[in-house]
Amino acid sequence: LHGQRLRDPARELLRRAGVDILSLPDAGRCCGGAGTHAFLHPGRADALGEAKWQDAVAGVPDVVVTANPSCQMQLERARCMSGSSVPVLHLAELLAYAL
Repeated sequence: LHGQRLRDPARELLRRAGVDILSLPDAGRCCGGAGTHAFLHPGRADALGEAKWQDAVAGVPDVVVTANPSCQMQLERARCMSGSSVPVLHLAELLAYAL
């Protein structure tokens, strides 16, 4: 969403794979993992990641999916810190499982 400014193509791929999509209330909010932000401002980045994770699991999903590798790492960290068992997958990983 941020880097390429695309949302619909990924959602269309998920729909074609038979995935039910639960939208985040503030999907465009950064997770704090982009670029050097997580290294230069780790406290702020962690807070953003934790808030994004809480939004992501509020709808009780089976899996959290992102198309951004930095977001995947940031959300995976927040998942581990929360003790949650909800997996965090890259879009390509989920599509591969769907095949």
